[in-house]
Amino acid sequence: MNAKHLLGVGTLLALANSGCVSCHYKAQPQFLAACHSSTVPSPVRNHVYLFMMNGSDVFDFAGLTTLRDKVCEAGFPKVYYAQRADRRWYELEMRRVYLADPAARFVVLGMGTATDHLVPLVVGVVEDGLPVDQLILLDPIGTMAGTSSSVPVTVLQSRSWSHSASASENVTMMEASHFGLPASAPVVEAVISQMIASAQQVGPLEGPRLPALPLSDKPAPLPRPRELPPHEAAKPDAWDFLKRGVPSGSELLPYPAEAPRLGDVPAIPVSRTK
Repeated sequence: MNAKHLLGVGTLLALANSGCVSCHYKAQPQFLAACHSSTVPSPVRNHVYLFMMNGSDVFDFAGLTTLRDKVCEAGFPKVYYAQRADRRWYELEMRRVYLADPAARFVVLGMGTATDHLVPLVVGVVEDGLPVDQLILLDPIGTMAGTSSSVPVTVLQSRSWSHSASASENVTMMEASHFGLPASAPVVEAVISQMIASAQQVGPLEGPRLPALPLSDKPAPLPRPRELPPHEAAKPDAWDFLKRGVPSGSELLPYPAEAPRLGDVPAIPVSRTK
């Protein structure tokens, strides 16, 4: 394989891992399960949306998709994952979601160089009235000007990250490296905790009252008395006489009521002829 072929294969791989090819959210079947000890039921959790954007790590060596899957497994299926080239699609999609779901709450998360794309995105949608509860940045690279007055910002950085960032909250994960930061347990726990906090801000929903977890099973109804089938007359058997019990000596044999008695039988003359 020559250099041109290698270059073509590398270009195809890069395109397959960038742009709208990887724009999707992934829902795990575990999203109906309870989140930790949260009492937020699944209909409420389904109104919380997480929009994740990767930075320069288009091949996802850092494991941002692993973080996405763990959030889904914790009970939040509305998780989007995209690249920096999908910023315009994110802006349109967040507005479309809010029009379709007025009870929606949003959490936005970015990795590395996605900062310069997410900050103006969040500022714009907040100005339009979308409820963005938190902007979470992992090892951010870029400026965060304008976010302090519009949405809270949390910076989660690895132990070796030297870029300074001014945010509402800065937390250094001393046990995580840059390429292990998204999938580290503290980051996963922090993101899920924010999702739960956003779910608790979902307003009252229309329709019947939502159940609260944990649910208790409804007791099973008592079984009804079994209806016996009507008794069928037994068919006579040729050997029934062997099955009849022999009456005891003190037991009188039944006398048929319709049979003539001896005193009622008329005398019949008998003729003897030789």
